[in-house]
Amino acid sequence: MNQNVTLISRSKYPLGKVIGQQASSYIKQLHERKGVNVIAGDTIKSIEGKNNIEQIVTNNGLKIDCDLLIIGIGTNFEAIKNVGNKKIEYNNQGYIVDKYGQTSVKDVYAVGDCAVWPYNNDLINVKHWENAYNQGKT
Repeated sequence: MNQNVTLISRSKYPLGKVIGQQASSYIKQLHERKGVNVIAGDTIKSIEGKNNIEQIVTNNGLKIDCDLLIIGIGTNFEAIKNVGNKKIEYNNQGYIVDKYGQTSVKDVYAVGDCAVWPYNNDLINVKHWENAYNQGKT
């Protein structure tokens, strides 16, 4: 596909809490061999761009050109509340999305543990890996 892909992980060992340090190192190296730029031990400080995302700036000062951003934040949905000057609507369980997964900000989507969506006149959230997997395929 000839796409540049960068993975930013706040942990020095991506997925280390789940699979351990040794397996994390193996997975990191596997991604790097496939051409993924893995930045471990850093986080996103800001998302830059006028009408569309253009660049990511990390807390360590790295500037990464970007035209698509996918954020995997698990259940820590309060980490991101704004996109530029636009506020993402959320409740105590996650970001409120429509039936397509789009948040209150156009072209910003949420799936999995951090998303709540309308179902039978209520907002629901299903915290299960299979749900997140299926929503991500959409």
